[in-house]
Amino acid sequence: MTVPTIKNKRFYFVLFYFLFFIGNPMSVFAQENESYSQKGERVHLELLENAKNDTHKLSIYDVEKLTKGFVPIKEKNLNLGFEKHAKWIRIKIPPHSENKISYLELEYPLLDSISLYYKETISNSWQVKHSGDALPFYQRDINYHNIIFKVPVTKDTVFHYFRVKTNGSMQVSAKLWSESNLFDEILGEQLAFGSLFGIFMVLAAYGCLIGGLLKTRAYLYYAMLVFSIALFLSVLNGYAFQYFWSNAPKWGNQALPFSIAVMTVSALNFTQLFLRIKKHAPILQKLMQLSSLIAGIVASIVFVGYYNLLTKIVVSNAVFAAALLLYTTIITRARGYEYSRFMVSGSYLFSIGILLAVLKSFGIIDTTFITKHGIELGTVFYLLLCAVALNDRYNVEKVKKEEEETKEEKE
Repeated sequence: MTVPTIKNKRFYFVLFYFLFFIGNPMSVFAQENESYSQKGERVHLELLENAKNDTHKLSIYDVEKLTKGFVPIKEKNLNLGFEKHAKWIRIKIPPHSENKISYLELEYPLLDSISLYYKETISNSWQVKHSGDALPFYQRDINYHNIIFKVPVTKDTVFHYFRVKTNGSMQVSAKLWSESNLFDEILGEQLAFGSLFGIFMVLAAYGCLIGGLLKTRAYLYYAMLVFSIALFLSVLNGYAFQYFWSNAPKWGNQALPFSIAVMTVSALNFTQLFLRIKKHAPILQKLMQLSSLIAGIVASIVFVGYYNLLTKIVVSNAVFAAALLLYTTIITRARGYEYSRFMVSGSYLFSIGILLAVLKSFGIIDTTFITKHGIELGTVFYLLLCAVALNDRYNVEKVKKEEEETKEEKE
């Protein structure tokens, strides 16, 4: 089987096509901030603060009376990090004369429990809707990876209230949609993520095919890495819960630390094998084995509970692993291992994407386009550059082997 070489112009054409193919769906994300005023209306949030930090114990009737206790959030997104207590959030719904029903979307899918309280127009009594990934998926108003509530719209301005509780990172941002604009947005986003996961499947199939035909473990480890990253991103963005285990909310919670652990182990194992760390950097190999062990332990005990603690451990370990991968590729390149030159750039992008996602989950940095989608962009380019590095090593070693065989024949 012929594997494309770096000198082959067709290889550059294929690589350019992949980059263009990625850039096209990702441009949907890049236009997201521009579309707020045109499609979805950004809803400003107000957080209920209390000196005793016991707002989670209040009922909706108590909360309604605490008008002065709500503090406006200046940012578009409320990010409290790993907050263990439930929080009350108030939003203002503007009057609307054309639509009787609007759609309120919460853009972060990994929230365990969200209760929406709103007043019924005729009886003026409080109504409540419950959602979140702690409940079966079929109970949602809309079959979508993000949480969307149908809310009544009146000719007067009204206030709705959220009670949010989660064991993971508490990130809340909301948009108000009309029906037509919402489903246009859903189609566009599904096209973008469908293209993204399609690329992952192509790369994984590529690794399995070549690894099987050439009986090369590096390609098979690469395919495992692609699968693990695809699993992690599908869990992180709520698609795994929507399509794979919609009736298993308990596993839906456990899947995030599990997928992070599997991705960490896969990335470390692939790097050790491809860069031949045992030969070039034995001390770094021991650190990689330690990080893999931590991730493996978390993946094996995630079923017992302690979601919050295990998530913090596995996320911190993932940051350490990403930094270790980057440092290892730089060191091996400096020591003359030529095949790591492509992986230096790939590991850099991968590490940056991981770091931004982690800082956002802990509430250290705000949610922006880069911090929200940097992980997708970083992993895709990392996988593409890893594929280039694999092809480069295979072809160079093949040429060396042929030269050695020719030399032996002449002798």
